[in-house]
Amino acid sequence: MAHKRDVLLPKWLPITNDYLAKLDANNQKDKVDDHPIFAYCIVWLFDVGELGRAIELAFRAIELGQPMAGSIRRQWAGFISDTVFDWAQVQAENGHSIEPYFSMVFKRVVNDWKLPEPVTLHRHRLATLVACNRLMHYSKKRPACTNSPR
Repeated sequence: MAHKRDVLLPKWLPITNDYLAKLDANNQKDKVDDHPIFAYCIVWLFDVGELGRAIELAFRAIELGQPMAGSIRRQWAGFISDTVFDWAQVQAENGHSIEPYFSMVFKRVVNDWKLPEPVTLHRHRLATLVACNRLMHYSKKRPACTNSPR
C-alpha cells in the first residue's frame, strides 16, 4: 500500500489528470482511448483508502467507457460496488460513518447499474441495517428491524 501511495500515485496520477483535462478541454468525451494508467490509478486510489477521489474517477471512467485495468477481470460497477460496500461494512461494524461514499455508490446500484440480484439485495440489506442503527442511536425505542436483543 505504501508503494502505491508514495510512489505509483504521485508518478501516474498527474498523467491521468492531464488526460482527463485534455478530454474536457477539447470536448472529446466521445473519443476515449483505452488508458490503462487511468484505470490503474483508480484501483490504487481505492487500495490506499482515497475513496472520494477513487469514486469520482471511477464514475468518470464509466461515463467515458474506459475499460477496467487489464489485470482485473471485472467491470467497473461491480468493482466499485464491492470495494465501497466492503469498506462500509467494516466502518459500520466499528461505529464509524459510511457517508458520503455509501450513498454515492448505493444510488448508482439502485438506479443505474445492472448488478446480479444477490449483490443488489446485499446492498439493500446493508442500507437497511445502517438505517436501523441510526434509528437506534436517535431513538430510545429499539426498531423492529434489528435482530439484537434488548
